[in-house]
Amino acid sequence: SLRKLCGRGRPACQRYRPHCVRLVLTKAWEDETEGFEKVASKMLVRHNPKLTKNAQNLRKNMTKEERHLWYDFLRNYPIKFRRQYIVNNYIADFYCEKANLVIELDGSQHYEPRAKLKDQIRTERLEQYGLEVIRFPNGVINQRFREVCEYIEMYVQARVTGQTPQSAVADSSPSS
Repeated sequence: SLRKLCGRGRPACQRYRPHCVRLVLTKAWEDETEGFEKVASKMLVRHNPKLTKNAQNLRKNMTKEERHLWYDFLRNYPIKFRRQYIVNNYIADFYCEKANLVIELDGSQHYEPRAKLKDQIRTERLEQYGLEVIRFPNGVINQRFREVCEYIEMYVQARVTGQTPQSAVADSSPSS
């Protein structure tokens, strides 16, 4: 079975605190790889404490586009979003636990070949945790903000209600 432990190896706090809860596999689960794969997609993603200071710094120094999306839409969204949230060894621009969704805003540096490869690897790793990653170029945030908000709204609602997001938001992506 799975045991919940805090980062110091003690039983997890009574209140749910995502920064200290860890899911640890016991010996019984180590032998059952098939069972582990089923649980892995629903497992709480680990928090890397080495990234905490960096995440705090990124929250204080958000880009213009991140500030715009956060303060003008996601901050007061009915379903809770977090900004600059640590997901394992990555810091997601925006994260919604209820929808298992990561939103990334890409500046010009993300279009260089090496950065594209890093983004692809990052996306694949996040998807291994059962998270969906959607990306928006900064230019789209600046030029088509309302459409981006509508797209996120449809996408989150589809994820929360269990629909396939691609069918719910077919051909409405503002990222082109």
